[in-house]
Amino acid sequence: MSNLNEYIAIILCGGRSSRMGFDKAFLRSADGQFLLAVLASELSSRFGQVVLASGQADKLKGIKGLEGYAIYGDDRPFSGPAGALGTVLAALGGKTAFVIAGDMPVVDWSVIKDLAATVKSGAEVAVPMINGRPEPLYAFYGPKAAPLLSQSQASGQGSLREIFPKLNTAFLELKQRQLAPGLFHNLNTPDEARAVGFYPSDAPQPEPPRGSEPSAPCGSQPEPPCGSEPSAPCVVEPELPSKHSVNELLRTIPKVDWLMGQAIGANPELAALPTELLLSSARAVVASRREKLLKSVSDSSGPKATEDLAWDPLAAVADEANRRNGPSLRPVINATGVVLHTNLGRAVLAPEVAENVVKIAKSYSTLEYDPQVGSRSDRQKHVEDLLVSHYGGEAALCVNNNAAALLIIASALASGRQIVISRGELAEIGASFRLGDILSAGGAVLKEIGATNRTTVQDYENALADSHPALIVHVHAGNYRIVGYSGSPTIPELVQTAKKYQVPLVCDLGSGSLLDLSAYLPEEPVVRDYLAKGVDLVTMSGDKLLGAGQAGLIIGRKKYIQAMKKHALARAIRIDKLNLAALESTLRLAWRPDEATNVIPTLGMLTASIEDLKIKAQKLLELIGPLPGIELSLSPIEGQAGGGSGPDLGLPSYGVGLSVVGGSLTRLEELLRHREVPVIARIHRERLWFDVRTIADGEMEQVAQAAKDASRLLADR
Repeated sequence: MSNLNEYIAIILCGGRSSRMGFDKAFLRSADGQFLLAVLASELSSRFGQVVLASGQADKLKGIKGLEGYAIYGDDRPFSGPAGALGTVLAALGGKTAFVIAGDMPVVDWSVIKDLAATVKSGAEVAVPMINGRPEPLYAFYGPKAAPLLSQSQASGQGSLREIFPKLNTAFLELKQRQLAPGLFHNLNTPDEARAVGFYPSDAPQPEPPRGSEPSAPCGSQPEPPCGSEPSAPCVVEPELPSKHSVNELLRTIPKVDWLMGQAIGANPELAALPTELLLSSARAVVASRREKLLKSVSDSSGPKATEDLAWDPLAAVADEANRRNGPSLRPVINATGVVLHTNLGRAVLAPEVAENVVKIAKSYSTLEYDPQVGSRSDRQKHVEDLLVSHYGGEAALCVNNNAAALLIIASALASGRQIVISRGELAEIGASFRLGDILSAGGAVLKEIGATNRTTVQDYENALADSHPALIVHVHAGNYRIVGYSGSPTIPELVQTAKKYQVPLVCDLGSGSLLDLSAYLPEEPVVRDYLAKGVDLVTMSGDKLLGAGQAGLIIGRKKYIQAMKKHALARAIRIDKLNLAALESTLRLAWRPDEATNVIPTLGMLTASIEDLKIKAQKLLELIGPLPGIELSLSPIEGQAGGGSGPDLGLPSYGVGLSVVGGSLTRLEELLRHREVPVIARIHRERLWFDVRTIADGEMEQVAQAAKDASRLLADR
C-alpha cells in the first residue's frame, strides 16, 4: 500500500436528505455505530488526518465516535459538494485531499492506492471512472482546486465537474469486476440503507409491517439485516396487496446496481464475470420480478398465497448470471418419444460421425484442396459421388438446408418464369415460413393449379399448354395430410406429363428416405424410387431420415445440377465444413442397409422393436425405483417420427409414467427441464412420460437420477 499519511481524507456529510426522509448523518447500524463514525475510523487507519464537512456542522458534534475529528462548516450551506469541498480545501491551505461522500459506506483501498499513485505522478485531480462515468465524490483533489471551486460557486455553477477541464485531471478507468461490492453506491433511500445494515438513529433495529413501506430485498428481515451476512438467504415475502397498492408492491423490487453489488458480495465468484453480463442478468431478474408482481394483482390466475411471491433476489441474480455465462446451446435428454424433434436438433449423429466432425473442427482440412494434385478443388466432391451411389441420379448438389435447395432451384432454373404447383401442396413448413414464399423469393412466378383438396392431370396439362413454364414442382405431404374427398396425380403420371411438355419435374421429398422404411413409416418415399421413375430433380433434408447433420440435398440430372452450381446463390447457401463432414461420414456408414440401422442412431430409434422397447422401459423403471409422493407405471405409449415424417402416424413404444400424489405435474416437468442437462419429457393423460425410444442407453441412469432429484425437491417444497 502506498503511504497515504501525507494526504488528508475529507468526508462530505451533506445537508439535505429529502429522498432518505431523515438526516443521513444519523444513520447507524443495528449495534449502534454511526455510519459517519465507521467511515471516519476506517479512513483514519491509513490517512494522516480525517476531517468532516457539513453545512450544519453543529449536528455532527453530538454523534458518538466523531470525538476528536475536525469538523468544518460550509461557507455556503446547501450549495452542494463543490461548495463544501472548496471551503475545506481553502481552510487546509495547500493540502491534497481524498474526498468521499458520507453516504458511501464502502472503502476500496486498492482503488484509493491507484488514485494516490496518479496524484503522486503529477495529476492535480484524480477521479475514478466506471463504464465511462466519473465518480467525483471518491477522488483526490489538489490545492489548485480550491480557488476554482470558489469561482465556480460565485458564478452559480456549483459542480465539481466544472473544474476538471481547467486542471491536470487524470481519469482512472476501472472495471466492475475489480471493485469491492457496493463501491460508489450512495445510500439515498431507506431501502438502500437498510439493505446494508444501517437505520435511522431513533430506530436502529426496525422491522416495518410487511407491505407498509417500500423496502429493499430484506427490509422485513429481523437481525442480522440481509446483505450483512451474504451466506444467509435474502428472501422477500411481500404481502399480497390490492390493486390500489401495486406501487408499494413494485417498490419492494431492489435497484439493478444494488443487486449487482450485493450479489457479488454474497457470491464472490461472480466478480470474475463480465460487467455487461452481470448487468444484463440483474436487469432480467428485476424485469421478471416486476412481471410476476404485476400478475399477482391483475390476473385471477396469479399467485394466491404470499409464499408464491417469496424470492431470493441475490440467488436469482447469481443463477441468471451463471446461466448466461454458460453455453446456451447445450445437450438435453430427449424423453418425448419424438425421434426427429426439430426443437431438440433433429437427428443425433453416430459416435463415429461425431468423432470425425470434432477432428475436422480441430484442424485444417481438405475442404477445398486436393493434396494429390496440390491445387484447389470443389467441396462438393466429398459427398457428390456418395449421394449418387446411394440415391441414384446423375449428379448431386449439397446446400445448407432443404429450403435453400428449393430456393436455388427456383433461382437458377425458373427466375422470371412460372412454376406450376398444386394449391394443395403450398404448405407452411414451420416457424411461419411457407413453401410458396421460398419459391417466389427465388424470382419465380407461381402458377397455382387445382383445388386445395384435389388436383388432376388435366389441371397440369391446362397450365402447361397455356404457357411454357420453367418447372413443375411436386411437394410430398410430409408434415400435413388432406383427408376425405381428395386426390392428386401419381408420380408416373406427373413424369409422363412433364416429358410430354418438355418441362423438368422437381419433387421435394422433405425427409427423403435412404432405406425402405415402409414397415415403420409406410408413406415415406424412397428417394431412389423417385429418380428411377424419371423425376428430374429430388430434394430432401440431411438431418431427417438420413440421420446426418443439417443439409439440403439435390440429386438428379446433371445439366440442372451444373446450372445451380454456377449460380451466384450457390456461394451464399453452401454447406459448411462441419455439416459436410457429418454428411460424408454418415453416408459412408450407410453402405450396407442391413447394418445402417445399427450404426445410425436415428434409423436405430425409428426401427426399434416393441419388445426391445418394453425391456428398456422395465430397466428404466427399476433404475428409478420407488419415489416418495410419486406413483410409477409401465405402459405402452405412442411416439412420433417427427421432422415432418409420418405426421399422423404414431410409433408404438413403451414408457415409464410418473404421477404426483397431491402435487403438480407441471412442477415436476419444470424441475426436470431446469437441470444442467435438461430432461425433456411430455405430459399426457395426467402423467408425465419418459418414452424410452428416444433415450439413449447411456442416458438411462441420468434420467433415473433426474426423477429422484425432482421427487426430493417436490417433497421438500
